[in-house]
Amino acid sequence: MRTLVVHEIRHVIVALRHNVIWASDQAFLVDIERPLIDALTRLREKVAAWPDEGLVGFSALDIVAPLLLVVRSPQASGPFTLAALRALKALLSAGALSPELVHAGAAANEVIEAVAGCRFEQTDAQLDEVVLAELMDVLVTCLRGPLGASVGDGAVWDALQTCFINRNLAVHSPLLNHAAEKALSDIVAYLFGGLPEMLEAHDGMMGGGGGGSADVAECGEQKLADASTSTSAERSHGLPCIVKAFGFLCSQLLLTPASDNRSARANNENLRLLCLRLLRQAVDRSGPALARCDAIMSLVHDDLARALLDMTAGGLPLEILGEALGVVASLWRHLRAALKVQFEALFNGTFLRVLHQLDEALRQPLRSAGDASFDEAPSAAAGGGGAAPAPGYFPQGQEGI
Repeated sequence: MRTLVVHEIRHVIVALRHNVIWASDQAFLVDIERPLIDALTRLREKVAAWPDEGLVGFSALDIVAPLLLVVRSPQASGPFTLAALRALKALLSAGALSPELVHAGAAANEVIEAVAGCRFEQTDAQLDEVVLAELMDVLVTCLRGPLGASVGDGAVWDALQTCFINRNLAVHSPLLNHAAEKALSDIVAYLFGGLPEMLEAHDGMMGGGGGGSADVAECGEQKLADASTSTSAERSHGLPCIVKAFGFLCSQLLLTPASDNRSARANNENLRLLCLRLLRQAVDRSGPALARCDAIMSLVHDDLARALLDMTAGGLPLEILGEALGVVASLWRHLRAALKVQFEALFNGTFLRVLHQLDEALRQPLRSAGDASFDEAPSAAAGGGGAAPAPGYFPQGQEGI
């Protein structure tokens, strides 16, 4: 691990020296303070001199601090921020920043905070999008890696908001929007995938008494947040963050376009599609355990059910209707015992109405054909029967009758 850390630090130093501001071979810059490159150089020397190859006893904060200086620096443009982000991602992916290091939890929160608040100098549109994609990849890697369990509720929320904002900016390319949606999907899967384990741990602390919803009626309080971290992964974030994320996604479905122009409607439709996909994934990942958290079920009963009723009532594109019905299917599969009233309203207000409209549409051609036949019959009688029958009208053998 020591060799990997030294290699990544050296790579960032080389990238910084391509900029004249930090170039060490400029004579007139000798007396100018260069905090970024000096901090990286000191870290490289300290790591290289560490006696243990696994960096046992080394502080994780000391490793990430110089890299985060580059990420936070307003003087750093896209290429330099990208070099620091790639170094952080390499260290996180390889396990160089492991929970065994000193101050590992504090380092994880510092990484999320700095990367989520990164505001680099934008100089090239295409390269800037690469930096943003790498930024979101670092957030996901940190959350889903060994240090993810040490990240607090606030840092997780910052990561989710950063990816959500980047996904919904209209100036971004479709490729970057896809990368942001992928990052959001990974974060939602990570959060809600741990909900059953959190609730089981809480039930165990309550004495294993059945795990009813009364045990978690106040799951948004800090007391339950502390109890919910006692999982096998020992997560520092718990149910408050999950409830906040679920409520945020539900609230986005109830937003209306700011104006009636085509661009505002398109943005609102894209936002609804994104939230519906994420909510469906959250329900599928949580499964029946979602019914045991009253704070989330309150959101499902009110905000989510109302949004689904509005969207399935008609007037929206088929893509949104399909995603909304997908959420309904997930709710039916996992939570139908807890949503009887909501499903009754949904069936009466949507499915029965659609079936009635379909039945009326199928009956309309039959009625038109019947009315046409009724109109033709008097006309034939008024003609006095003078019209000759069509050939083949008589039964076989009775043509001469």
